[in-house]
Amino acid sequence: MKTKSDCEELLHLCAASIGGFFGAYAILNRHENFGSSATSNLIIIISDLLGNSLKDALIRFIAMAIYIFAIILTVIISNSTSINTKKLSVFFSSCAAVILCFLPEKMNYIISLYPIFFITAFQWNSFMGSGKLASSTIFSTNNLRVTVCGYVNYLMTKEKSHLETANYYALTLLFFHIGVVYEYFFFVLLGTKSAVAAFLLLAITFIVILIGENRKKIPAE
Repeated sequence: MKTKSDCEELLHLCAASIGGFFGAYAILNRHENFGSSATSNLIIIISDLLGNSLKDALIRFIAMAIYIFAIILTVIISNSTSINTKKLSVFFSSCAAVILCFLPEKMNYIISLYPIFFITAFQWNSFMGSGKLASSTIFSTNNLRVTVCGYVNYLMTKEKSHLETANYYALTLLFFHIGVVYEYFFFVLLGTKSAVAAFLLLAITFIVILIGENRKKIPAE
């Protein structure tokens, strides 16, 4: 990490691995439900309402309310306090990892993902990319689109900026799925208690945050 931008990019990639980990945890442990997918959950809420499944709709509506609340909270904290939301995201994710380990395997799978709805939304609005590039660390849809567009544009125009953009988003995808692979192996060993494995990724991310803060304190030469 020779420069401040290198540190910011590494931090973004660390966060992506956390996003991949918790995304895989939700899918592998809780009936293939992706805890950070607002789109699918909104569709199912409408479907439940139309199908008179009011209880199921309410459970998912609460999940969506938790998701929205986490986003609102990051905005309030960022604008009203000096608290580092990235550090807070790591803290909340650590708490969620502990909670997830103690939730019964056979409980309602949406309710069991309430902690993930909160931490993924909070992370999304805390780690929004690095430099001038905005990139999600909790899902891959837009990252995949920008990666493909970037490489195709580079092949057509040979502009280096397109290649740099594509590489950045491709790395984000890579680290996201490193988190997925990491969770998978612990899922095979520990099942729902595999959430405890998140602590290594969270510790690394927290260390990178501290390194970045120390770099900011060093006067530019």
